[in-house]
Amino acid sequence: MRLILSYAKLGPMAFIAHLDFQQLWWRIFRLAGITLQLTQGYNPRPKMRFASPLATGFQGERELLEVFLGEGEQNVVGRLNSIMPQGLKVLTATEVPLAFPKVTALVDALAYRVKLPHSLDSLECITREAGDYLLSAQLEGKELNLLLKVENQRTIRPDILAGACFPGFDKAGFPIIRTGIYAYKTEKTSPVPAGLFLLLD
Repeated sequence: MRLILSYAKLGPMAFIAHLDFQQLWWRIFRLAGITLQLTQGYNPRPKMRFASPLATGFQGERELLEVFLGEGEQNVVGRLNSIMPQGLKVLTATEVPLAFPKVTALVDALAYRVKLPHSLDSLECITREAGDYLLSAQLEGKELNLLLKVENQRTIRPDILAGACFPGFDKAGFPIIRTGIYAYKTEKTSPVPAGLFLLLD
């Protein structure tokens, strides 16, 4: 049974490093009594894959996690949420075929909301620093909304952009929230997992 979970990682959860966050998920599944399939080899691990791991200090409103479960698991979302720590919540679960692409292959762009120390007069600095990675940028007062292209699993980090245009920018004092993971609509996105946003060509 293969599921793609959509979840929120907010507040203090943002400061848990990715490897620790991965182990936290393993413990949550174990405590919920949900069986995770294991990888093959000398050091088997739960079969779990994050679409695009968040950098430490970033929050995420709608992240994606792929898991392989034992057959017949029921009410996965409810069982997980019943024991979730504060700041972590599963939003949806979509069952996909075993032949469905890896969740990492679905990521074509990432959207962020960045709180700024003060408003910008223009987006010239952001546009220059982001280069070809910038798909769109919008200013709403002291908030900067970015849509950044992902190419071969590489992109530019929004804190790097903010630091270039605001010397001394501190992501701890000015939160960065990832608001969505985007993919171009192709045969690889069918069925569309709940929580994955589609880009227009």
